[in-house]
Amino acid sequence: MTDHNHTGADPGNADDHDGQIVSEDTHLPPRPDQTRPRMKPAAERSTLVGDDASTVNAVQVSMERSGAEHIEAQRVTLDHSGAKTLSSQTAELIDSGAVKLSATTATLSNSSVLLAQTKDMRLDGSNVLLAQSGKTSIAGNGRIGILQTGSVEASGDVNGLLLMTGSVKAGGDVNVTFDAVSAGVLGAVFAGVFFLLRQLVGRSVK
Repeated sequence: MTDHNHTGADPGNADDHDGQIVSEDTHLPPRPDQTRPRMKPAAERSTLVGDDASTVNAVQVSMERSGAEHIEAQRVTLDHSGAKTLSSQTAELIDSGAVKLSATTATLSNSSVLLAQTKDMRLDGSNVLLAQSGKTSIAGNGRIGILQTGSVEASGDVNGLLLMTGSVKAGGDVNVTFDAVSAGVLGAVFAGVFFLLRQLVGRSVK
């Protein structure tokens, strides 16, 4: 005798409940949420030649005849290039410039920086307007506006507007506009100007 109420479906795959087919073996894979932003890991190495970029974030950055708004890396090398802000453990500038430089070790060769904050800064024929550094080495011709550092070692002359340091070793003359008496008064001014410039540069980048 034929059962007319049987649908012919495999009982292991589907059941008839009040006229509705309910599948037991159907498993849909989860779909990724495409609306959630994904984190972009820093590139291992970024090289720019004759090109400009807004923000560069990598382990190592090398730029030649290029420019960038902001650079953040462990090691940065600029050759005939420029950056608005540069943050790195090791920075080397060759015939280049930066508005704001923050680094553990910075080497400037025939370069210019408006605002520098480092632990170890080496200048070779370079110009810096405002700088804070634990140790500073100077070679070749160049000028420093205001420098606050633990020690200065120069192979030649030291030329600057205001120098605040614990010790100076220079192979040539130390030429500063303000003497030790004026330095005490201008020390507070330097701290205020340094703070304001950091704030202004930070706002211009955002």
